[in-house]
Formats: sequence, C-alpha cells, structure tokens
Amino acid sequence: MKTQAAILDPAILDHISLPNLDTIAPPQCAEVLGNAIHELAQNALQHGALTLARGKVTVDWWVETDLFGKSSFLFIWQEDDGTFEIPVLNEKRFGLKMLGSSIPQLLGGFAELSPQAGGIKWRMRCPWPRAFAFVMETRELVHL
Repeated sequence: MKTQAAILDPAILDHISLPNLDTIAPPQCAEVLGNAIHELAQNALQHGALTLARGKVTVDWWVETDLFGKSSFLFIWQEDDGTFEIPVLNEKRFGLKMLGSSIPQLLGGFAELSPQAGGIKWRMRCPWPRAFAFVMETRELVHL
C-alpha cells in the first residue's frame, strides 16, 4: 500500500492512515489491488483530498467471516479534504469505471464509489481465498 502511494508522491504518506495489519495476497490479487490503490492515490492527488495540505486519506481492510464460514476481504478508502464540499464524479472517466466494475470483477466481488462531504469513499468486498495469509503486524510491513 505504502509503496503504491510513494511511487506517486512520497510526501503523501504523512496524509494516509493505514490499519496495523500485514496482508499477504497471491500475486494476481496483489496486482489488481495495487492498480486500485494507484488509481485512488492518483485521483486523491490530482482531484481529491490530497490536493489540500489538510487533506487526508484513511484506508482500512479486514477479513470478515459470515455465519456459514465464508470469508470476505473488505477494503475501504475514505478521503477527507477538511471541507464539507461533496465532489462531483465523472462516471465516464476510465479510472472510475475501473474502480466501479473492472477491479471488483477481477476479484469476484463488488465495489461502490460514493461522493461524500470532504471527498470520496470506495468500498470493495470480495471472497477471501484460503490461499491468502492474514498476519497481524505493524504498518511498516503492509504489502498491499
């Protein structure tokens, strides 16, 4: 996660809050999530919360198991630029189409991109394959 954001601008790492989790995923899943993170960070830097000095992004992810024992991976990207303005999304932009349909389809899940006061919120849920390892660690060890 930090690597993807730092590629765009190392200074934004001070404006991104991450969970204390280390998530190790199969290469194909990590690549798809990396593309999503890159698009979200690029959008935040060019049009979103990170265009302002007070802007911040909160990222969270976890694994949830339902009553039937099926596990899902949930990922949330939430921007806050410190204002109460609700952004207008151009649904025709390639990046928004990718976040809304391509990324979740590739992972077998679904996603929602919604404008809210201060920025955008992207939520994604997909099946959590047993091949993944989910390890509690520090923020510095996050591989997403």
